[in-house]
Amino acid sequence: MRRNLQLALCALVALSTSGCSITKFMAKSQIKTTRSLGGALDTVGDFEVAKAAAFAGVAQFEGVHRLVPDHDDTLFMLVKAWGGGTYAYIEDEIELAVVSGDDAARGVAIERACNAYDRGKGYAFELMATKDSKWATNVKTEAALAKTLDDNFTADRDLEHVFWSAYAMLNRQSLCAPPESLAAAARQMMAHVFKHKPGYKDYASRLTEGVLMSRSEIDAGCYDPKDPAKCGERAVVARSIFEEVKTKTNGRSLVAHMNLATRYACRVGDKELFEAALHEVLCRDLDGWPRAFNDDMEREAEGCPEMAKVEHDPNAPPSELRLTNAIAQRRARRYLASKRLQESTLGCSF
Repeated sequence: MRRNLQLALCALVALSTSGCSITKFMAKSQIKTTRSLGGALDTVGDFEVAKAAAFAGVAQFEGVHRLVPDHDDTLFMLVKAWGGGTYAYIEDEIELAVVSGDDAARGVAIERACNAYDRGKGYAFELMATKDSKWATNVKTEAALAKTLDDNFTADRDLEHVFWSAYAMLNRQSLCAPPESLAAAARQMMAHVFKHKPGYKDYASRLTEGVLMSRSEIDAGCYDPKDPAKCGERAVVARSIFEEVKTKTNGRSLVAHMNLATRYACRVGDKELFEAALHEVLCRDLDGWPRAFNDDMEREAEGCPEMAKVEHDPNAPPSELRLTNAIAQRRARRYLASKRLQESTLGCSF
């Protein structure tokens, strides 16, 4: 009995001194499970439901980060939430304010987005530093960045970290014009992801290259229907990247169509392509399949282009394209209807 009592007392002492460790262990396990099930939310096609879930998750991730600041799963979820969630939901509020002509609301939403992107970029640097303690220095030069990426970030899990860190860095750069430019580093990181894991997030790293080329390497308003070669070789390459991603995803990733319209066609000034690409976004369902019509008259009345008939299982479970496709459709409707967005936000050259 004495020995059993001693053992019980030892157990109580151990429990009282390791309570924090147990809490940390449980928090890590919870976030690990959340990360592994993260694709489930991507199958939700309801924008408002996904928005509520996304920002509820941020509070959880921030709390766990306070408890275990160097846990890479938690940092990954924070980078993804602040980078992806801000683009999907806070930038949506910016566009709504532009459409309504509410300059004050637009300014508030931009400030919120920039603060969120700053937070995402900060967590991205913390995440990358879990594998490279000198990340903040190495990211500043092309050679050092290439070496650390090759040395430390080639496993699937690490490539996901690279992708979402680059994504957060690029979104911040695009909207907020911070004093230091991370666009070149983020572009290099995306190329690294494409090299080792090309199909990740429906070829998103490749799509990003097309966006960056269109944004900075093609002359605005260069399109001339009488002279297709006028925009130059870089424009040909940029468009081919968008078409490549469309082909690789069987046209089902509507983000590719949307970026072809808003980044390429808008930039060069090809209004016909701009409208055709956005109409194709709206003429597919949330899983990316061409919508079914009773006849050609109904299809034409909806403004939908002729698309190849694709056999697919109507009883198949919702795909992980649904959420991004829902966001693409929401914005496509807005871009087609709003001259204000075409001019002030997209900067279209027509």
